[in-house]
Amino acid sequence: MRAEILVIGAGPTGCTVATTLARLGHDVLMIDRDDPPRVAVGESLIPVCREVLDDLGVDMTGFLPKHGAVFRWGGRSVRFGFDEGMRPDHVLAWQTPRAELDRRMREVARGAGVRFAQTDVRAVDVPNRTVSTGLGEVEAGFLVDCGGRNQLLGRALGVRAKHPWLKNAAVGAWHRGVRVQDEEPGDVVICAYDGGWFWFIPFADGTWSVGTTLTPRGPTGPDRWAEALARCPDAQERLEGAERLEPFRGTSDISVSSTAFHGDGWALVGDAATFLDPVFSTGIALGLFGGRDFARTWSAGGDLDAWEARCRAAVQAFEPVVQAWYEGDRFLRVAFAEAERHQPTVRKAIVSLLAGDVFDPDFTGPRRLGARFDSIERMVLGA
Repeated sequence: MRAEILVIGAGPTGCTVATTLARLGHDVLMIDRDDPPRVAVGESLIPVCREVLDDLGVDMTGFLPKHGAVFRWGGRSVRFGFDEGMRPDHVLAWQTPRAELDRRMREVARGAGVRFAQTDVRAVDVPNRTVSTGLGEVEAGFLVDCGGRNQLLGRALGVRAKHPWLKNAAVGAWHRGVRVQDEEPGDVVICAYDGGWFWFIPFADGTWSVGTTLTPRGPTGPDRWAEALARCPDAQERLEGAERLEPFRGTSDISVSSTAFHGDGWALVGDAATFLDPVFSTGIALGLFGGRDFARTWSAGGDLDAWEARCRAAVQAFEPVVQAWYEGDRFLRVAFAEAERHQPTVRKAIVSLLAGDVFDPDFTGPRRLGARFDSIERMVLGA
C-alpha cells in the first residue's frame, strides 16, 4: 500500500488530521487496530471542542449536553457553569462515550475521502517512511502518529519524555445507578481526596464513567479502588448501590511528552506528542486543535516549528493550574473561597480556562490565569 500521508490512529485526533488533509486535496490512509472503535477514556469534552467538531461536521445529536463542572471536597461542593466565562460562545460541551464519538468521526473522515485500514503496526522505518502492518508494508510520503500515549513513533525516534513531576496513574469503569446530588444534568463531577480524585461522567443512557486518578501519595496496594473510596466519602456516597458494568481498566504514568513534535517526514499529534493530565479534560481539545492546525500548516507548506510552539503554548496555559491542583490543594482553596473574595474577572477566567478557551492568539485572558495563578491565589486567600 502507498499513501501520500499515513495517519496512525483513528481516534478524534487522527480523524481530525485525516479529514482536514483529505478536504485539502491530499491522499490520506488512516490505520487503526480496532474497528469498530473500542471503549476508551476521554469521554468528557470541554466547550472549546465545539469549534473543531462543527468545522468537521460531526453530528453530536444524542450525546448528553454538558454545561458545567462540579468540584466536591470534604463534603462541600462548588459549581462552575460555562456560561459564567469571559466569552459567550464557549458554553456547551458534551459527555460522549468514546466508541460512539470515534465511530461518528470515522464516518466523517471516510466521507471526506480518507482511506481506512483496520490493522496493527508491527514495525516502523522512519527514515524510509515505511510501516510494517498486519496487512503488509505501507509506504508513505509523511508519517503522522495520532495513536495516543503509547507514542509509537516517539519511542522509535527516541523523543519520548516523561513529565518531570506528574507521576499519576488511573483506574476506572462504567457504572449504572450512580447517585445524583447537587449537580445539574450533564455536569462532570470531580471529587477530591488526599492522594487523588474521582471523576463522575454521566451519559445520556443513564450509565456513568467513573474512575480515580492516583498520585504517588495515593493508594498503591492490590485494591487501590477500595482504598481510594475509603479516602473519599464524597465518592462513596455517589457510588452507594451503584453497579459496575465492566472490569476495571487502568493505566500508569499517564502524563507524557516528547522532546520534538516533528522532524523529517514525521509528526506527533495529540496525546502521541504530549498528554498533561485528565483533571480538566483537556486531552481531546489539545488533539482536535493541534490536529487541525497541523493539517492546515503542513498542507500549506508552513512552519511546523511554529505549529509545535503553538501546541506547547496551549499545554503550558493549563500546566500551572494543573500544578496548583496537585500542590497542597491550591486550586481547590481558590475555587472554594468565599464568593466575595472572587473578583468577577478571576472567576470568569477560571471558567474560561475550564472551557478550554486558550487557542485564540488574540484572546489571552484564560492563558494569563495560569501564569498569574500564584498572585491570584494570594489575592483570593489573603496570603
